[in-house]
Amino acid sequence: MIQLPLETDGKVGRRKFRGMEGLKKALMANKEKVAEAYIRALLTMANGRQAGVADETIINDIVERAKEVDFPATSILIAVLQSDAFKTH
Repeated sequence: MIQLPLETDGKVGRRKFRGMEGLKKALMANKEKVAEAYIRALLTMANGRQAGVADETIINDIVERAKEVDFPATSILIAVLQSDAFKTH
């Protein structure tokens, strides 16, 4: 069996990283963008459509509230589930 080395270098935006710890640091360097992407993905899955212009206010509101408590994923999930974008789907 041929064993190939695992590629652990990458790039997030313009920030290069090496290994899992580097990836974590690269992602945590811009928590707001990561949170926004997470919110968009949750809304897309929940509503069966891409988050659009009509969702921007809701997305921005959730990001701002999450920022106040350092972006915990569970708080973001609960905020999405309680949002008008989710409840009116």
